[in-house]
Amino acid sequence: MKRWLHWVRLSLGITLVALLVTHFAGMHATWNAVLSAHPLPLAGCVAIYFIGVVLSCLKWQWLLRAQGIQASLTRLVQWYLMGTLAGTLLPSDIGGDLGRGYAAAREMGNGAAVWSSILMERFTGLIALAVLAALALALMPGVLDAPAWLPLGAGIGVALSVVGFAVMLGFSPVRLERLPHWLSHIILQFQEVAARYRNNAGTILACLGLSVVFHLGNALSFWWLALAIQPDAPAATMILWPLAGLFGVLPLTPGGLGVREGISAALLMHADLSSDQAVAAALIGRMLLLLCSLAGLPTLIATLSHVHERASTASEKEIPNDVRI
Repeated sequence: MKRWLHWVRLSLGITLVALLVTHFAGMHATWNAVLSAHPLPLAGCVAIYFIGVVLSCLKWQWLLRAQGIQASLTRLVQWYLMGTLAGTLLPSDIGGDLGRGYAAAREMGNGAAVWSSILMERFTGLIALAVLAALALALMPGVLDAPAWLPLGAGIGVALSVVGFAVMLGFSPVRLERLPHWLSHIILQFQEVAARYRNNAGTILACLGLSVVFHLGNALSFWWLALAIQPDAPAATMILWPLAGLFGVLPLTPGGLGVREGISAALLMHADLSSDQAVAAALIGRMLLLLCSLAGLPTLIATLSHVHERASTASEKEIPNDVRI
């Protein structure tokens, strides 16, 4: 993808954040709410972030081990943090999972196994998130001030999750020739990845369980984020997180910039936060994500330096000895 498209997406994300602050909340009141946020719940959010990174890398390690590859958890965490930073800050689409996948494949020497493990790690997380989002839709009418028709959305979410799980195990719930070409192509790709784990159903189920724990931690972090702004924010705020997380994966802007904040703010207003408080909490969440992602800076610098050294070495080898100075 061309670099200019990345900048367009980044500009869109910044514009969405600016519109959120200027049109849905007061800039002065939002800034005051940010400055007055209680630091203790925010420290808990930071701790949950890094615990979540470890859980994700533990899943990644299990999936690699299922293919006969032994990898250090510490090294996987370093690559994961590097990918998070690359996907969040760099002006390139070669970041996130692509960044950590490149680094891992370069060191392990088994690109197919690395990429399939990353895809399965993400896919199990997405299935778990979809199930929790469906559960959130089912509970919202009874717990929060929300429309009573939301259980219908919950049913649709469960159905899609079942289809996704079937695809993950290598089954086709529908005949692929009846689907659009792009959708059947995606399903076939996932089935090719799943084929590597068809004899490791226990690993897949364990990864799904770990994904649920990961998302429940994020739900707790979402509540603590609200508590930092509004000390009496209800615990039911945790129910909202899966919806924010599900919308946040839409690839409209880098790292969901602007999209995640808008959805989070809209949901937090259902938890009795004012528009200023909800926007402030969403912005603080983005700030914490950016700060936590800096933990991947040392690995990113080391990886980029190694790539530069390899490129320089390759260039020198192309120059004949008799023309070198």
